Amino acid sequence: MACMCGDANCPSCGLAQGTLDRGEDIAYWTCLDDIEHLHCETLDEAVEEYLDGLAPTPGSVDPEDFFRDLPDVKCTAWVRRVIDRKWLADSVLDYALEQIGDVHGNPDGDEPATDAIKAAALAFADAFIADFAVWACEPAGSEEVNALEWVKKHAPHWLAERGT
Repeated sequence: MACMCGDANCPSCGLAQGTLDRGEDIAYWTCLDDIEHLHCETLDEAVEEYLDGLAPTPGSVDPEDFFRDLPDVKCTAWVRRVIDRKWLADSVLDYALEQIGDVHGNPDGDEPATDAIKAAALAFADAFIADFAVWACEPAGSEEVNALEWVKKHAPHWLAERGT
């Protein structure tokens, strides 16, 4: 995976080898423990949000020492959940057969779904998945970022502004 700055060989961002396996699907990043509201769309945004919340008060400590002493920042990538096609088709089919069977079915027993009905349930699932906007997310892996190296590359003004 390339560095957050886009350079596959960037030595200064401090990215360790990540555990991401679905990079193209990443919807959000967070470096915070509180994940009630995911909103950072890039790793940089998440690191900045995290470090900005920790940054020392101007003049209280040498900012370079402060960021150097921080442990690597662990950020989690979040991807949209994937709706399982077969599960959706089976769920719709089971519900439809039960509801329709109660009113229109054979009173002596359940009628099995025909191949045509099964194909229709799969077609419904495909159409539903294609048009449904999934909101729920799940963690997909993480990256660790060296705080000082990130600040030097992406927010060097923090070292001057927050210094003594």
